[in-house]
Amino acid sequence: MLTITSSAATISPDLSVGYSWDSASQNIVHRLLTNPEPIITLRPAEPRSGTLTLLFRDDAAALECERIHKLAEVFTLTDTTRPGADMRYVVDGRVGVELDPSTGHIWIVTVDFQALE
Repeated sequence: MLTITSSAATISPDLSVGYSWDSASQNIVHRLLTNPEPIITLRPAEPRSGTLTLLFRDDAAALECERIHKLAEVFTLTDTTRPGADMRYVVDGRVGVELDPSTGHIWIVTVDFQALE
């Protein structure tokens, strides 16, 4: 079961259908014209960022999820079936809401996020 909490509310989507992220490297590669071997500065990768895709059967719950994610909040995602997905995050980008055209009654909410480490 996936739960998202903040100081403003607790969100429990009916299903999480998408959870994708990546982490960009912060290594610096210096390519010098006078040296065929690059000079490398090693740095840790950025925290993960990506998009959550959440399903809601209830209009009000989907719109509440959108409303809460528009606030200036830090969110905590907990997933009892996928503990590797647990994180604290902030919205970084868009919050989208779509009525699933194939069913006409399931709401899809997408949230672009930046994880906090």
